[in-house]
Amino acid sequence: MTENLNASGSATNAGIDYQQRVAAWLLVALLFGKDISRDFGGLNNNSPIKNVAFETNDSVDDLKAELNDKSVVYLQVKRSINLSTNVNSDFHKTMKQFIKQFVSHKHSKNYFVLATSSDTSSKVSKDLFKILESIRLNPHSAG
Repeated sequence: MTENLNASGSATNAGIDYQQRVAAWLLVALLFGKDISRDFGGLNNNSPIKNVAFETNDSVDDLKAELNDKSVVYLQVKRSINLSTNVNSDFHKTMKQFIKQFVSHKHSKNYFVLATSSDTSSKVSKDLFKILESIRLNPHSAG
């Protein structure tokens, strides 16, 4: 029992540490007026950050970066995540958060980022990324 609690606590701490690292990266970009459009594909060119918010009340609640052009980047941060259709999985919950945020603000210029580390499954970091990138770049997509 104690081993399970320790493992769970370690995983939680690793996730919090990773989220803090992503937040620190955003804050450095804010401090130096860095154009983040190359770091997040699909943003307008010349997209410096105006404000960073943590643990917000939004559906996508980990981090929020408001940009100078009034668009918003919502980030859900997961140190590691697996592609899963299980309704109780982190992946399913994250996708529900993205959809809820999109539907509630669909006329706004919002971007959604699943920030994850190299510890995540290749089905998410490579396969899902390729699929979403091809949809984003397709001029005939619904986006």
